[in-house]
Amino acid sequence: MVTIIITGGIATGKSTACKAWLEMEPDSAFHDADATVHALYGDRAVRAEIAAAFGADALIGEDEVDRSLLRRAITADPGNKKMLEGILHPRVRSVATEAHANALAAGKPWFLADIPLYFEAGEWKPRADAKVVVVACSSETQRIRLQQRNPFDIAEAGRIIAMQADLAAKMAASDHVLWNEGSPAALRRQIQMLRDCLRH
Repeated sequence: MVTIIITGGIATGKSTACKAWLEMEPDSAFHDADATVHALYGDRAVRAEIAAAFGADALIGEDEVDRSLLRRAITADPGNKKMLEGILHPRVRSVATEAHANALAAGKPWFLADIPLYFEAGEWKPRADAKVVVVACSSETQRIRLQQRNPFDIAEAGRIIAMQADLAAKMAASDHVLWNEGSPAALRRQIQMLRDCLRH
């Protein structure tokens, strides 16, 4: 089984790349770290830890996490960001490790993991030969895409992007880069080339 970790920056096109891959290789096992985080927010123990760390206002009622409040808190204070990561990241890694083991046991040909904060969260790898693929674009395109999908002004979009590790550094530390500045067809061609490269 070939293990691929897709990462990059916010709004660079990671989800688009994963969708294209899965259309080409539908028998791939797929792990989505963001979906895992969303599921964890539904866990009572996780919500209790978040409320203890950030106050009762971090919850909407008893059953929902106020993600907007958390985003503002971690944007304003790096200490808050580390505190939230301490609650979530060990659990996310545990779920990812289990998903990889299940895919291996099932004889899947590919394991694709969408991990937006791969570099920021400690560079989790389920096996040494896993390939890290960064989806990247120019900083201007990244900001425009972020503002198109979220009601952020330029300053807030810039702060959110700056919270993540430098995209150029991620590119330099990766095994492969998908440059997502052009059309969806151009990205798809790059993914086809990557797939063919990793098959051999």
